[in-house]
Amino acid sequence: MYAPVPDTAAPWIASGTPHLYAGVIEATGVVGPLVLPGGTGCAGCLELHRADRDSQWPRMLAQWRSGRRGVVPACDLGLATAVAGLAAAHALSFLDGELPASTGARWEAALPLLDWRSERIGPHADCSCGAAEHAEGEGASGSVPAQDTMAG
Repeated sequence: MYAPVPDTAAPWIASGTPHLYAGVIEATGVVGPLVLPGGTGCAGCLELHRADRDSQWPRMLAQWRSGRRGVVPACDLGLATAVAGLAAAHALSFLDGELPASTGARWEAALPLLDWRSERIGPHADCSCGAAEHAEGEGASGSVPAQDTMAG
């Protein structure tokens, strides 16, 4: 289950620091979303959208995050390598001034087929990140605010 804790990124959201989620849990690898604070959906938006679709999601998250977990389960080395490579490529693309496919989206691959699929993570109106307010102000343009990158 991929469910980043939104509070861990609160300092990055507050300071306007872009950040990219990535990880592997057992046989599922995830890259994204690349969060551009105030412009794209964040981990909080992801959690709220999921709760809108599944009323049991908050209960499941509470159980999962209760601290009763033991050792982190093993993951497939090949999948972990693929996820690390894709995450690095997306980060480098952003640092070069581009908006990679993980911008406001989550890419997921599950073994054994390693079929990558994408899910858009839009801003959620109830999220404190403020991206939904920016999206409403921009209209249908779908633009995201400019970010400082190594490219300028």
